[in-house]
Amino acid sequence: MKHNEDSRQCLNGTFSGGDDRIRATFNYKGEHISSVDLGLCIRQHIRAPSELLSCVPKKFIASSVKKILPDFGNGPWGGLNLVDERFVKIIESIEPGVHQFMKIESSVNKRGDDIHKTLYVMNILEVINAVNELKSTLTIREWHMKASSGGEGHDIRTMSPADPFKIVLYKDIVRGRALWRGTFRDISQIFISDYVMEEMAKVGLWGPQFQRVDVE
Repeated sequence: MKHNEDSRQCLNGTFSGGDDRIRATFNYKGEHISSVDLGLCIRQHIRAPSELLSCVPKKFIASSVKKILPDFGNGPWGGLNLVDERFVKIIESIEPGVHQFMKIESSVNKRGDDIHKTLYVMNILEVINAVNELKSTLTIREWHMKASSGGEGHDIRTMSPADPFKIVLYKDIVRGRALWRGTFRDISQIFISDYVMEEMAKVGLWGPQFQRVDVE
């Protein structure tokens, strides 16, 4: 299943608390990186070190006062990475420790009433190229970006679904995975397995719609 972005079915609101001024310096894949904040870790799918966990907001304030609210929403640094605890439990039961889920202490509506949800900021750490380009209907764009310093620059390539919608993933690559995201050269959206979707339905989770993709 591929996430189909639709803000109308997201849990919308604001965040408070947490110290977003904190920065960390650490080694990542053999490279020394410095002045990294939690938002960058989430956008780049890097496991955040413990010193950045103080950046996680303490409170979520829902913009709606409805009694029934979606279980997924946009996180404090953008993107669909605000998730209900029941989703966390599903993913952790299948692939424990693969991703990073950071708990928000309290969740209320704009009147201050408890919305009876335990929410987490999600950091998806499985990022893969799984789309079979030959069997999918795609729009592919390629261009060369010049370096600001006058160097050689680099080639950029993006991929997005086209009409009629048909996405085929390589079975050998996605087999056994529960949750992942496509790379920036692939379809850079959230994917979940059919099993996860079934478990979500069992516990009544709802939010943005997912589109079914084929696996061959």
